[in-house]
Parts: sequence; C-alpha cells; structure tokens
Amino acid sequence: MEDEDVFVPIDSEASRAEFEFQLYEKLPIGRMTLDKFLNIKRYWNQEIFINVCGWCSCAESFENGNFIRDKGMEMTLTCLQKRCCSCYRPDEGEETQRATIGLLHLLVLCDQNLALTQMLIQSGYSDVNAYTAIFKFSPLYFAVSKGAKNVVRLLLHHNADVNHIVNKVPNSTALHKAIATENEDIVEMLLQTKDINVNLRSKNDDTALNLAVTMDKFVLHLLEAGALPKLAGPHGHTCLMYAAVHRNADTSKLLITYGADVNAKNDQSETAILYAIFRDDLNLVKILLEAGTDPNTLQSTDEKNSILLLTAYDGQYDFMKTIIDHGADVNLENSMGYTPMHISAWNGYLDCVKLLLEHGAKHDNPTKDKNTPLALACHGNHPNVVEFLLPLGCNINNADKDLDTALIYATYNGMTSSVRSLLKFGADPNQVNRAKCSPLWNAVYIKHKEIVKLLLVENVILETPSVGSDQQARSNNPVYIYPEPKSPLWVAASRGATEILLLLISAGYDIYKEKWLYNGNFPDEFAENNVDKILLKYASSPPRLLSLCRNFVRKRFGRNVIQHVKSLDIPPTLKSYITMKALTQTN
Repeated sequence: MEDEDVFVPIDSEASRAEFEFQLYEKLPIGRMTLDKFLNIKRYWNQEIFINVCGWCSCAESFENGNFIRDKGMEMTLTCLQKRCCSCYRPDEGEETQRATIGLLHLLVLCDQNLALTQMLIQSGYSDVNAYTAIFKFSPLYFAVSKGAKNVVRLLLHHNADVNHIVNKVPNSTALHKAIATENEDIVEMLLQTKDINVNLRSKNDDTALNLAVTMDKFVLHLLEAGALPKLAGPHGHTCLMYAAVHRNADTSKLLITYGADVNAKNDQSETAILYAIFRDDLNLVKILLEAGTDPNTLQSTDEKNSILLLTAYDGQYDFMKTIIDHGADVNLENSMGYTPMHISAWNGYLDCVKLLLEHGAKHDNPTKDKNTPLALACHGNHPNVVEFLLPLGCNINNADKDLDTALIYATYNGMTSSVRSLLKFGADPNQVNRAKCSPLWNAVYIKHKEIVKLLLVENVILETPSVGSDQQARSNNPVYIYPEPKSPLWVAASRGATEILLLLISAGYDIYKEKWLYNGNFPDEFAENNVDKILLKYASSPPRLLSLCRNFVRKRFGRNVIQHVKSLDIPPTLKSYITMKALTQTN
C-alpha cells in the first residue's frame, strides 16, 4: 500500500462494512499478520458498530467479545452485514442504541501478537482509554479479564485509567476483575500503579477489599495498599461481616488489626458477630467479643434482638455462656418484650434456662403479649422445663393476650405430667381463653383420657362450649377449630372418643342441655362409631338416685369437693364414688 493511501478515509458505508466483516473474520483465528495489519492502518482509529434495541442482550454480547466464541462469531458477522442485531425493530417505535468496539479492544480480546497491540498504541491512532459505547468496556479491563499480564503492563505503561468503572458489571473495575479471576501478578501490578484508588466501589457498591475477603484472596495485599476495612459494601455489609459469613478467623483478626469496626451495623442493623453466630463459629464470636463487640447491641431494625437472645433460639449453650461472660444483660428485652429466658423455655433448652438463672435472669416476667416462660414451655411442649420452673414461684394462672394459660397449653399438647403438676401448684382448671376453650375442652378434643380424668377429679365445669383454638397455629390471632361453639360432649362424640364420652356422663355431665341430642341432628361420624345409640340410651333413661346424689354434691362443693366429702360421716365406698376416686385411680 502506498504511503499516500495510509490516511485515506473509508469511502463508503459498504466498504466500511466489508472491512469490518473481514476484520472480525480474521482476528479471532489469528490470521492477522503484521503485513495485513499495516495494510489496514487507515482504519486503526475507526470504531466498529451495530445498531441494537434497548432491551436485548445483543449489545453486551457485541461489546464484551462474546462474538469470538463459537456460534457468536457467525451471529456477529451477520449483524455486521446488516448493521443491526436480529432483535432490531426501529420501525416499531422501540428504543435503539449503537453498540461499539475499537480495534485495540479486538486485539486484546483475540490474543493477538503483543507487537501489534504495541504498534497500535504507539502510533497514536488508538486511545488506551477508549471505551465501548454502552457498557464502557476498556482495553485494560479486557486484558485483566483474559489474564494477559504483558498487555496489562503495556497499557498501564501508556497511562491506561486503572480507576475506570465498567457499566452493569459486578466486578466493574480492573482491580475487582483481577481479584475475581485470582490473578496475583496482575493484582500486584495494579496496586503498584501510582494513581490507583484501592477503595473504589464497583457498580454494585462493593469494594475490592470486600470481594477479596469473600474470596479469601489478596486481603493483605489490599490492606497494605491502603484499603479501608471500615468501608461498607452493598446494603451496608462490611468486610468483617463477609469474613464472619465465611468463618474466616484469621482474616477477621487481620481486618481488626487494620481498624475494622467490630460494632459497625449494616442496613438491617446487624453486626459482624451476628453472622459468626449464624455460622456457628464460637471461636470467631470470642475473637469479636475480645476485640470490643458490644454484647448488648440490639440486632435488626424490627425485632431488636440481642445476640444472647438469638443464641437462645438454637440452645447454643457455649455461645450463651461466652456472651454472658463478656457482659451480656441476661434480661435485655427485644421489641416484643422477649428475653433469652422466654426463648430458652419456649424451645425446651433446660441447660440454657439454668445458665440464665445462675446469672440473674427473671424467670416469670411477661412479654408484651403477656407470655411467661412457664406458659411458653407448655406451649412448646417441654415438661422438663415446666417441672423446673414451677418450684421457683410462678404466676401460674397468668393469661396472655388471648387469655391462654399454661394449663390450657399443656392440655392441648397432652402433657400429662405437666397438667398434674400445674394442678398441684394451683392452676385454675376452669379458666377459659377468648375462644371459651377450657382445659377440659382441650383434653376432650385431643382425646386424652388420662388428662380428662385428672380434670374430672378436680370437679371442673363440664358443659362449657367453645369453638376451640388451634394452639399450634402460626398466627398472631386465634385460629378457631369450629365455626360455632361445640360442647365437650359433642366433641367427644364427633371424634369417636367413646370412653371419654362415658367419663363425662359418669361425672355428671348434664346431657339434657344438649339440644342437638333430642332433635336428631347427629353428624354422620356419630353413627359410624355407634355414639348416637349410646347417647340416646343415656338420654332416654332416668338417672339413678345415687348418680343424682353424687352430681348434687359435686356441684355444691365445686373444686373443694374432696376436702368436704372427706369430713362427712358416710361410708368410704360412697366417699370414693362421690370423689370419683375409683374412676380416676388418683387421690
């Protein structure tokens, strides 16, 4: 080619398109020799482009070099001939863009001879800081991505902008990309660059140090280069939090040495120690506490839980002891008034309950919903905790916001031993919740004959109807079992609990108040269990005089029937019959 032709511009769109087609065709497969490269010198400063629509992914594929790979090459050649991607629909009113890429980008992407790249840069025809139009990819970013150390060195020598940020890419600086690709030589090369901003954030607001901690690579390199461990990344997460998530004690120590704030909070008001707890890393918890983490800082913006309370959820005894030893307030409440004691009792961690008590925890404080540790232990079905708390002195008939008591919970869960103990310590067996659900109603509903017997010997009110309440429902409001109130007798009959049904009748249940019994309104399941026949038999037979006598005495004396009957001068067999001793086999 003659010298006078060197700077002749592209003379038509057709010739330019043809050139670009040949360039794309030759570069990726290494057919660009020095002679051929010199022959296209007139085009060295020209950008190659295609038109794309605003929503498709073609722009990124074109600008980031995906066209070099397999079928992408064929697709891009077709796009170049048409000057647009296959999605392009300008006539339909769609937003359009122009995707571009320069020759220097192509040389870097295609792993061409370093001499060609150097020739292009030194000629002055190509700007080392030229960026693609849409995603702002730079030659340096591509060189780092490909691990081309010599090209990176060349570009940096010619003042490539090491702080440039690429659009829409998580690792959007050259340093982020070098860390992500784990290329130590390039990381060191970039860090030695005079003007590098080692604390620059990528498009997703992450710092290079955060990324390095996440990958457990190059952390010391960055800290020695001036990276600030106090800087937070996306959502306020600090590098110390990332280290905790990855259970990296050594990195955590290093970050603390270089000034990481152990009490820094993210957007959810969480600190690094919370993540160490979630990751079950006791060693790291100790490191953070010894470094000055406040054990009483409330975590999360809504519930405001202390770290001690959070460890109580999983019964992390060793964690709890460590946190207490570092000054945690065992009675610190969250936003709902729950303390570690409430959570430990609720989840049945007796060893944690004992630990908390040893350090001054209050064992009977109500929450804002008026739940006590005792009631929560019954709700969670933990009789061992119930037995431990009762002798300490509890408000045994405390009612929560739904008027549920420890005894109501215990009967619903079938906790026979706990029901016996609660009654012994003075629990009121006639106390009902907002659904008018009594302990007896619960025991009948779950078909628990032994608990029914325990309550009958207490001479409880028998006929109280209720819609029932699902005590295990995950809801802030009561979840009713029936749409309308049902009597204990109806519940026993409907659930096929024949023995319990007979116990109720024997205890003096007034079946004559059951209107459904006389209008024949029996559910189908009554007939399946022959319950309808049993009920009709009792309803149509006059009560015996002895039964009338027992029922009168029991209703007259109420819960004190046993004490009063013992003082009467009547035969022992009659006393046993009235107090139902023979029926329940208990005193």
